[in-house]
Amino acid sequence: MSAILLSFAIATAFVVAIANIVVGFVSSRARSRRNLRTAGFAGELPYRALVRHDTIKLANGGYLGAFEVDGPPSSGMSDEDVSDISIRIANAFNVALDARSFIHCRESYEPLREYDRPLTYIHPVLEWFDGIRAAYFARGRTYSTRRVVAFTVVPDRSRIGKVAQAAQVGESDAGDDGRDRTLRDFDERCEALERSLSQICAVRRLGEYRARDRGGRERWYNGLLEHVNTCVTGRRSRVVQPPLGSSVNGIVALPFRGGYNVCVGDRETQIVVVSQLPLATRDLAFERLRDLSITYDCVVRFLPLDTAQTRSMLDSAKGDWERERSTGKNRLYAERMVADCEEARVAVEDGALRFGHGTFAFVVRSRSIEDAREGARRIASALCDIGYTSHVASLSAEDDYFASLPGVGWAGVRKFAVHTLNLAHVFDFHASSRGRRYVESPSMPAKTPALAYVRASDGVSRRLNLSGDPRDVFGLLGVGSMGRGKSLTLASIGAHWLARVPNGAVVVLEKGRSSYRLCRFLDGTYIEPLSTQEDALGLALFAKLEDPAERRFTSELLGDACTLRKLPMRADVKEAVSHALDSMLTLPPAQRNVKAFCGLLQDPFAEHRSVLLGLTRAGMLGRTLDESVDSLTLSRWMTVELGPLLGHDDPVAHILVLKALLWRLRAMFRRMREQGQPDLHVLFLIDEAKTIIETQEGGKFVSELRREARRDQLGIGLFVQAIEHLSRSPIAAELQEIPVTLWWGNPALRSDESGVLHRQYADFGCPAQGIERVAELRGSSFVVAERETGTSDVVDWVADRAMIALMGRSRPGDNARVDAMRAEHPLDWRERLLSAEGVPAETVEYLSVLLQRYRGERGEEVA
Repeated sequence: MSAILLSFAIATAFVVAIANIVVGFVSSRARSRRNLRTAGFAGELPYRALVRHDTIKLANGGYLGAFEVDGPPSSGMSDEDVSDISIRIANAFNVALDARSFIHCRESYEPLREYDRPLTYIHPVLEWFDGIRAAYFARGRTYSTRRVVAFTVVPDRSRIGKVAQAAQVGESDAGDDGRDRTLRDFDERCEALERSLSQICAVRRLGEYRARDRGGRERWYNGLLEHVNTCVTGRRSRVVQPPLGSSVNGIVALPFRGGYNVCVGDRETQIVVVSQLPLATRDLAFERLRDLSITYDCVVRFLPLDTAQTRSMLDSAKGDWERERSTGKNRLYAERMVADCEEARVAVEDGALRFGHGTFAFVVRSRSIEDAREGARRIASALCDIGYTSHVASLSAEDDYFASLPGVGWAGVRKFAVHTLNLAHVFDFHASSRGRRYVESPSMPAKTPALAYVRASDGVSRRLNLSGDPRDVFGLLGVGSMGRGKSLTLASIGAHWLARVPNGAVVVLEKGRSSYRLCRFLDGTYIEPLSTQEDALGLALFAKLEDPAERRFTSELLGDACTLRKLPMRADVKEAVSHALDSMLTLPPAQRNVKAFCGLLQDPFAEHRSVLLGLTRAGMLGRTLDESVDSLTLSRWMTVELGPLLGHDDPVAHILVLKALLWRLRAMFRRMREQGQPDLHVLFLIDEAKTIIETQEGGKFVSELRREARRDQLGIGLFVQAIEHLSRSPIAAELQEIPVTLWWGNPALRSDESGVLHRQYADFGCPAQGIERVAELRGSSFVVAERETGTSDVVDWVADRAMIALMGRSRPGDNARVDAMRAEHPLDWRERLLSAEGVPAETVEYLSVLLQRYRGERGEEVA
């Protein structure tokens, strides 16, 4: 028995050994083939050398250039406008293309990597806040889109033959002349394409550019090589500008595996190929695939044909469809395709469009072959849902991969015909990373980052700015009912302004203490004009009469007090006021008040004196104006609680206090600019602005603030609960000019049969498509609309727990909790409060480190 077992063991070992030898031999041959493939990959690429910073010489003697395009946002556009832009883009391609040129349109849809952060922060809480926002966008939940049109011109084959013959008979300059002719032709067509597209889109020729590396040093990089590198390898990294004449293949070549599953370097690649287009491509752009939240490259290649080739192709296609129609299979569809071929033949003869071969592919890359296959499967399924026929390439995967590379015209040619208008319809040239990346204001440093990043409803990032045009004064208008998140938005905009504007300040006028928590977090100044505390606000109306500007304002304010009481300011009264102010200069500042002024005022009928003395009898309201000591403290963040002031019995006096307060603040900020901070920018945010803008004097105050905003570098934001509050304002026409508007959901729009509400929204800058969205919105999402571009987007702050804990929820007892925590734990109350609100420990620790560093730099006590 043991002998039998021993013999069986020996036989088994022998079989295993033979199997290992066979497997090893096969694996060795496979590795050998792969190594040969790797060695030959660079030779199979179409590129040769970088002849200019924006031009690549191809192996076939042609030339390659590329343009980054970003068209006008399609949101808010009518169907006619979108169609008109598509026709203009098609005409631009008609001008530049011929049978010796072709284009690759590439749309890269990937997680957002751009989050421009400012160079300095004025408070550690702002650095922490901006950091958690950057961390959110770095998690890949928000996407961005980049569109590049690569343009290729190849040499004329007949010309090449003539040049070769001339060279054989000794004409040495003939070869150079042929190359120069091709390059000149390439340059002329590139200029024509760029000139035509620039009238429709924002166009940038890819080439060298200057940027800072990770060490902060400025270096030259090459955008064209970066684009080619991304197309070939999938790597999205910077490429340092090499010397002219450098080999491009040497820069981009990586280990390559062909076959059914293409792999370049460590990136597995799957290609989804569109094999049949729907009947109508106008409304079926690939932008719907963004809902999948998959990283992919959409590649649309167009290979033009000359007129004779086009006729032959259309006749052949027509014959194929006629034969299919005669068989009865897909008869109705075949009849439509025959009609399309006949219409296309007419267009060819008219020369209205250029026809050619079109290839449409989606490149999905991943380090895992399973993930790449799953992404390709989902894209193919989504394409089927929107009317396309497609498949995941297998036998032709390698050929289709090369067809996706710019400069390649020979690989993966499909049989269906398209024209340039199809191309403009299918490939989305419209902007998707909406909003300007930089503020672009003449009063701000170059490349000041956008005010904030938010997430649009389609998952794409939206840059939020407070001006529709670089020349505009910063302005914002927000409309939304209670509980929609207006206060969170107001506080967030203020925090972003303070964090991202190089030298900014924020003044919040609110009703309800909703920004109290943020004010305390930022060590700001919180003002309650009618406080009964001993340190109540005193504006000291007469304390600074030596300053001519202060004197003019005081005289104007006293005149307003009389005018609001229906007492005209006659010439003799104005002269009496001027004499009284002269006399006030003889008094010490501590004795200057309204009562002393009235004693010096020559008023025979005592009418004006009685009105002015009434200010001192208005309780704390009068005391605010009548104080002889100016107790207003300036800080970068200031919150003024207007609730008690706006609810006071004397509406005339509260307007005077508000006007005096704003005058003091603006004077202080103006003084800061004069004393070495000329780039100071102040943002005034007015929450619950209804009470102010619906009165004549309040409207006048807002109007003056906007009128002087450009000179004083001010911005203003107004928030109300209903559109009717804006319509009833005496300055409604002026409010309609505010460049940026925010709109929260309003279900009443759905039942607006008279159209009055729709017209009101349209008057205040909400485009038609935006109004439709406002009618359906729920929760805290809102529509942001820009008057200058006529565009709108549904966006959300995507506020996490840390952001909400910083801004507060406006719940009863929240502010008292802040006060109690500050009193009990003066050094680390912020960290304790955030921890109690459920903010993750590592996020709280990040803030603690920043605060301790900040206190150490200032020599303060560290917790």
